[in-house]
Amino acid sequence: MGIDHEGGERVTPTISAAGSGTINKPATVIWDYMVAPETLHEWVKDVNSPGEWIDDGKLDVIGSRYRIDYAYGKKVNEIIFKVRATERPTLFDGTTVEGPYPIDFDYRLEESSDGESATVNWRMTARSDSKVTAVAFVLTGWFAKYFMKCRRVGELKRFAICTRKIETCGAFEPAIGSEGIGK
Repeated sequence: MGIDHEGGERVTPTISAAGSGTINKPATVIWDYMVAPETLHEWVKDVNSPGEWIDDGKLDVIGSRYRIDYAYGKKVNEIIFKVRATERPTLFDGTTVEGPYPIDFDYRLEESSDGESATVNWRMTARSDSKVTAVAFVLTGWFAKYFMKCRRVGELKRFAICTRKIETCGAFEPAIGSEGIGK
C-alpha cells in the first residue's frame, strides 16, 4: 500500500514520534541494557517474555536479527527485527522485517562530560501495513502520534527504573518541548 507521487514514487503512510531524556548511568551501561533483546520485556510495554537473537545475531553486527513476542489485544505475535546501524554506546537503529506492526526505531545516546549520565534521544516510526492501517494513519495520525509519544515516554521511565538494579540508582526525566511530551 502506498500513495503515488510525482515520478511514480510510492510513499507508505507513517506516524512518527520522538523524545529524549537523561538517565544517571554511563552511556555504555544504558546502551548494553537498552539494546539487548533479552531485557526488552522488562521495560517495553506488551513484551512479556525475553526476546532472543536468531541466526547467531549480535547487537554490534549490522544485519543481525532478533525476535520478540508482542502481545496486543488477545493475541501474541512474533515480530522479527533487523539491526540497521549500531555503534556502541552511541547508536542503535532497527526495523521490523517480519510480523505485524512494522516500525523503524533508533536510539542515540550522548554521554555527559563526566561520563556519569547520558541523554537518550529516540525516534520511532510506525509504517502502514495495509489499506486499513493507511486510512487510519491519515484519519487519526495526530492522535496516534500523541499516544505513541506518551507510551514511549512511559517505557523509558520504566527503563530508567530497571537500570537501578544494574548499578546505583538512576533517574529519567522526559523533555517537554513545544510539541508536548518529548522533544
